[in-house]
Amino acid sequence: MKKRFQHTLSPLQQRRFVKILVLLAIAAVGWIFFAPDMGIYSLYSQKNRVEKLQEKKSKLEAENAALRREIKRIENDVEYLERLAREKHGLLKENEMVFDFGENSTSD
Repeated sequence: MKKRFQHTLSPLQQRRFVKILVLLAIAAVGWIFFAPDMGIYSLYSQKNRVEKLQEKKSKLEAENAALRREIKRIENDVEYLERLAREKHGLLKENEMVFDFGENSTSD
């Protein structure tokens, strides 16, 4: 039979051992929370970023749909196209004249 040696720690060694364990536990928890690209804080930040990007994507998709409708309307609705040309670009029909009766008009 082999003899087993029981080694007991002195109270000073026990306190040091406990302190080391506590420090290791604190370091492990800190690593779990703040590890670069893997920590809980990093994952939470990435989740928020993804949500913001999804909101932006939804807004852009809605804007694209509105622009597609506008393009189809311009291609198919002659009256709408004419109104846009008049309002946005100041175009006139043949033999049309514009009279500006605004307050800023000057007369000689």
